[in-house]
Amino acid sequence: MSIIEEIYTSEIFNEIINKYSHPNYIDDAKQEIILILIDLGDEKLKEIKEKKYLTFFIIRIIKNQLASATSPFYTKYRKHRFDEKDLEYLIDESDDDIGEKIEFEENLEKLDTFLDQLHWYDRTLWELKYKEDNSYNQLVEMTKIPRISLWTSITQTTNHIKKNFN
Repeated sequence: MSIIEEIYTSEIFNEIINKYSHPNYIDDAKQEIILILIDLGDEKLKEIKEKKYLTFFIIRIIKNQLASATSPFYTKYRKHRFDEKDLEYLIDESDDDIGEKIEFEENLEKLDTFLDQLHWYDRTLWELKYKEDNSYNQLVEMTKIPRISLWTSITQTTNHIKKNFN
């Protein structure tokens, strides 16, 4: 039995996966963790096992993959981005909800009009952050603008929107 098979069939591996993973993602989580371990190779895993760190090492990989919003597992299985058209089928068109939907759409239009009045730089950064749901780290990578400059501009724009948007 290879070391990967030992890990996959071990009680601790399955217990930790079950503890940190949503029930709908257990099989996917197991698969992703095993792929990470396969990439490391048997030699590296045997070396870690000989040093008696294998259990700790596996627990750290599982926790990092399943509990972190920046992990490859999260971005592949749990992070969902939707456009408005993707959400249309979820909206209940009952009479009670129609007014709320119209009000929401009107507010979105007002926000877009308000944002159009802002300086292009501030508007673009704010939209990248909030409309496209990028983190500051992602924005730094995309724009090559220092993080503090991004944060300052986006915070000031957000405060301006809160103060002046009706």
